[in-house]
Amino acid sequence: MGFNRFGTAAMSAAAVVASAICLAVAPVAAEPSDPPTPITSAVFFGDSLTDAGTYGFRFTTNPGMTWAQHIAADFTQSPDPNEHVASYDDVYQGKPGISGPGGLNYAEGGARASKPYSTVSQNPNGTPISAQVQVERYLAQHGTFKPDQLVTLYIGTNDVALNYDPRFDASLAQGLRDNQMPSAQVMAAERKRVQDAASAEARTAEEILASGAQHLLVFKLFDLSYLPWFESTAARDYVRELTSVYNDQLVARLPKDPHLTILDTAAFVDDLLANADKYGFAHGAGEDACLELGQDYCNLQMHGRNRTPTAPTFSLPASTSPPTPMNSWPTMSGSRSLPASPAAEVVVLETCSRQAGAQRNVPRTGQCCSVGVARLDS
Repeated sequence: MGFNRFGTAAMSAAAVVASAICLAVAPVAAEPSDPPTPITSAVFFGDSLTDAGTYGFRFTTNPGMTWAQHIAADFTQSPDPNEHVASYDDVYQGKPGISGPGGLNYAEGGARASKPYSTVSQNPNGTPISAQVQVERYLAQHGTFKPDQLVTLYIGTNDVALNYDPRFDASLAQGLRDNQMPSAQVMAAERKRVQDAASAEARTAEEILASGAQHLLVFKLFDLSYLPWFESTAARDYVRELTSVYNDQLVARLPKDPHLTILDTAAFVDDLLANADKYGFAHGAGEDACLELGQDYCNLQMHGRNRTPTAPTFSLPASTSPPTPMNSWPTMSGSRSLPASPAAEVVVLETCSRQAGAQRNVPRTGQCCSVGVARLDS
């Protein structure tokens, strides 16, 4: 079991945070002529931010659930992942996962928009499978999306941060760690790489809609420079620019469809960081919850069992399970993730639920704040 040195306060703050935050929808596209079908279940595609435990552990402060699992539980559906692995050593090696437990959460830690995350194999069915393959897997199993399903697509973080992983581009990664900004030529290639990934996500969204989805929620990326993994000024500038490039390309390429809604995750996270005290959090951007800098994750043995809990934090120790590669930047399992606590998971849950129109039994506090959710122009 993972140890959260802020755990008790984090859970007590969850209800306050959840009831204080929500997003308003700005429906600027033409609405469907028929009233929307009520949502009674959900399907999830993405990376470690959504993963329900494909590798035997979850990317949050274990044993807490991720936001997607909370939504699944609210709909009384299985909160489990769709597939699993025999060993974490099999991940990133081109080895396919094992069928089951069969939940509707297809997200896998380290997943990219359309390509494998591996330096040794290009097998598209090797774990982690990309968001594109995740959707193909769902359609092979179920044929189509149902009108009463919420479908969430949250991908792109591993594509943006890919070459900061030394295994993919050792020279670029080391230069950024040495606070050296890449040349203009290199940055042009990086922008093109990220734009291609965003375009691939948009095509996946098109496939979801073409396959019957009536409630598709696509997450933009928040500013990855907030994460402690990016320690130098050059690294933060690099990933901030690429995050912006990804988001711009994604919004430009997404279909103009009234069944699609974009969640402005950046505005959501910015609001939490700007008002951390208001929501009961003590730590946020750039802060590492582990005692030693550079740890991918931390656990009971690292912290000691008698440490007194303090205020909740976005960036928390997670579990005794091994982490994904750090390019899974906000791998919610890692000390470098944001958000990565039970309280923050509930905030994301509430944001997603209210945005999608799904009703939950959570106290409301009246008028909610609008932080930038919009449908695409027709």
